[in-house]
Amino acid sequence: MGATPIPRLIIKMKILYKKLAGYYDLVYAKKDYRHETNFIIKLIKKFKIHGKNVLDVGCGTGAYTILLKKRGFSVIGLDLNKEMLAIARKKAKNIKFIQGDMKTFKIKRKFDIIVCLFSTMNYNLTLNDFRTTIKNLYNHLNKNGLVIFDMGFNKERFINNYVGAEEGKTKNVYLMRASTSFKTGQNNAKLIFGYILIKNHKVHLFEDEHKFSTFPTLTIKKIMTQIGFKTYIYDEFKNKSWNKKSKNRVVFAGVK
Repeated sequence: MGATPIPRLIIKMKILYKKLAGYYDLVYAKKDYRHETNFIIKLIKKFKIHGKNVLDVGCGTGAYTILLKKRGFSVIGLDLNKEMLAIARKKAKNIKFIQGDMKTFKIKRKFDIIVCLFSTMNYNLTLNDFRTTIKNLYNHLNKNGLVIFDMGFNKERFINNYVGAEEGKTKNVYLMRASTSFKTGQNNAKLIFGYILIKNHKVHLFEDEHKFSTFPTLTIKKIMTQIGFKTYIYDEFKNKSWNKKSKNRVVFAGVK
């Protein structure tokens, strides 16, 4: 007797923030959001930011937003994707989440601190877009305010045809994601994700594609300086200055 065939569903679309939004936290269950939040708070203290009003741009499902709220900050989360925001609102009913594009959002108030984390800034595909986003963040900061963002990819940190994998599981769900990245131009690249989702004894296969930028780190610093920030660059979420030989995630801090 042959084995019973496994039902399959294959979908090709931009799904991480839509079709699979409900599983986003499962994919990144091992990510150390708490450590990164602790480093953010160290920078806030280092630069003597006394205000407590924070805007979390590209907040996703609210991981950093919730942790900052627990640390005593008044936080608003902003994201472009309504599916991700719906999950964030279920997780934290005491936090305001609003939909908006990082380049064009307008809020009728200013903040003491703005964070834009987990490579959100890499979705600015041109330097003009990047400049527009940085200027928008600058305009939403109080004087002496602080912006903090990280970039998972840059000119100095990119492995062509890199292959990686993550997995997450609960009692009834198993999700595995494999990924590969490759250059598509001088300052741009693509991430291709493949997902295996097993739920209710059914196997679902998905493919996903993300475009992102790989700008030189010092070019980003130059743009920030031109806009008006006093800029500092850190190696990963550590109290260590970035240098050109670093292959770690780059963290920028800018004081208005």
